[in-house]
This record gives sequence, C-alpha cells and structure tokens, in this order.
Amino acid sequence: IIIPTDVYRASLHETRVFNILTSVRGGTQIPLDYVRREFESLDLSDSFTAALYTATSHLTAPFAVRSSAVVEDAPTSSWAGQFLTILGVQTSGLARSLVRCWSSIFTAPVASYASVNNLDLRQIYMAVVIQEMISPIWAGVLFTGINLKRQKNSNSVLFEAVRGLGEKLVSGAIGPEVRAEARLSDFGIRSREIRRSSDARRMHHPDESSKIPDLVISELARGASKLQEIHDQEFLDIEW
Repeated sequence: IIIPTDVYRASLHETRVFNILTSVRGGTQIPLDYVRREFESLDLSDSFTAALYTATSHLTAPFAVRSSAVVEDAPTSSWAGQFLTILGVQTSGLARSLVRCWSSIFTAPVASYASVNNLDLRQIYMAVVIQEMISPIWAGVLFTGINLKRQKNSNSVLFEAVRGLGEKLVSGAIGPEVRAEARLSDFGIRSREIRRSSDARRMHHPDESSKIPDLVISELARGASKLQEIHDQEFLDIEW
C-alpha cells in the first residue's frame, strides 16, 4: 500500500507546522524539535483512518511502515537511513506510524544531510509504503557496478547480508555478516567474505560455511541486472 505525497502535503497544511515553515526566511533555522513535536501530534481524520484500515484489510499484520521521500535514491545522494522506518506495526498503529514517518523529515541528521546537498526541508515531500512483514533467514543490500573492494566495475554486483531483518544493516547499526561479489555477465560468484564479530576473512571461492546458497546470490544478481535494464542505470542500491 502506498500513501502518496499528496496526503503528506494536505496533512502538512492542517498543522501549525505549515505556518511555521512558510514564515521562515533565508538564514533563519527551522525549529526542528518544535516542528517535529507539532507534526507528531497530528490526528488524521476519521475518514482517512477508516480508508487506511480498509485498504490494508486484505493484508496480514505486522507491517513495515517505510518512508519514500522524493529526494531518496538520487544519482548524487542516496539518503540511506535518514528517514524513519517502523517495523512490527499492528493495524491499530498504522495511522500513528504514518505520521511518525512524515515527522522524521524534521530531524537534525536530515537537516544536516539536506544542507550538504543544498536542499531546503520544505522541498522534501514524502510518500509512505506499508508492507506485510516477513521473517527472513537472510536479508541485505545489492550494489550494482561495485566490486568487493567498493571500486567501480561495470560487470560486478556487491552483495551484503545479515541474518534476519535487513533493517539493522541498512540503518548502519551493524555491518554485513557476509559480503560477496558476483558477475553481471553470467551471475557467477567471483569471491566471498565472511565476517564474524570484528574479524573478516576473504575467500576467493564460495564457502558453504556462509550458509547462503550460491543459487540465491546468483538469482539476486540476475534480478539486479534486470532492474538495471528497467531503470537504464548502471549503479543501483537495492534492498532485498
């Protein structure tokens, strides 16, 4: 389920936040803590909340409620981990989680990241994605056009994985337990690296001790290649 940016814009107009943002002029800092608290106190209309529950009635809780801001995944700035993702949300908590995702625009890290990228927080609009959660054995991220040394290589896809939910990897809370490099030409595995605690050990051939089947890595590489074609981009950052 996708809550589009239009809903964010309309909700913004219903709060005192809108008046604050429109009154701020160049050189004046937005009072982030106050704005965020005001936004988080927003009560969505009964009609919208009912529509939200109806739209998700065919899905099974718990849910992941994820930000999808218009500035994310840009060619020069990924915004990875800047906005809020809320996991394990029950149906009764969807509306409040939606508002919390919106309000995550008004945090110090986001303001700093926006400043570095010459963006005003008022230029950021956010859609929100609501998904059924699963219990993965492994999850992670793929980077196309990057090798295991994080150097550009058009025939490579870098694979990073952790056990269980991938949010702890994406948020930067922990590093990858397994890293691998596959070829985009034939989806074969070029090398693999397994990390235990603070140690890292590289193997130039697949090792069963990683417990991630070669076929999984190869199929993920194949999927990454298809996404490159669809988006006509060499460098992609893909969560799986």
